[in-house]
Amino acid sequence: MSNLVQKKSFAVSSQGENTILSPRSSNGKLMIYSVIYNPNADITGEVQIKLGSEIKSGARNPKTGALYGFNDHPNFILGGPGESLIVVLPSSTAVTVDVAWREAPDYNV
Repeated sequence: MSNLVQKKSFAVSSQGENTILSPRSSNGKLMIYSVIYNPNADITGEVQIKLGSEIKSGARNPKTGALYGFNDHPNFILGGPGESLIVVLPSSTAVTVDVAWREAPDYNV
């Protein structure tokens, strides 16, 4: 496995929980460096970023054109074994989510 941080944009638009990333193995752990999202329309309600069942960030009533989320790089938030990165939307609104992550090396699992 590469030690490089991976970066990718995801598009989500479904109301409720949207799984963005999951570890490749059931024991795998995600190392999340940043999650930045940009709504394509104003959203009424709270958008949440969760790692597993724990809320890591959120914004109430995010507006079009603004950036929300967190950036811990060069540090990271380490998920538990098998925990997925999830974006929770209060309504069906298109949102672009940019993530920087890598999976923890096997010796850290």
